[in-house]
Amino acid sequence: DGQLHAVAYHRHPVFGVDVPATVPGVPSALLDPRQTWADVEAYDKTAAELAEQFVANFHKFADFATADILAGAPTVAVAV
Repeated sequence: DGQLHAVAYHRHPVFGVDVPATVPGVPSALLDPRQTWADVEAYDKTAAELAEQFVANFHKFADFATADILAGAPTVAVAV
């Protein structure tokens, strides 16, 4: 019904998806997966590990992907 066109969104820092800040009838805490974890540091670690696994797995398809698809990959911090 268009209600989500009028709400603010924030971009997930690891997965790059835009998540609505509010959805009528949905508790805001459910819209931020990090806030659903009792231990946010554990969430951060798990999200980073999942992103790393995605990137590692996607390497076998990278030669077939467009620049737009590659730009949509999760952001993985690189240790230096």
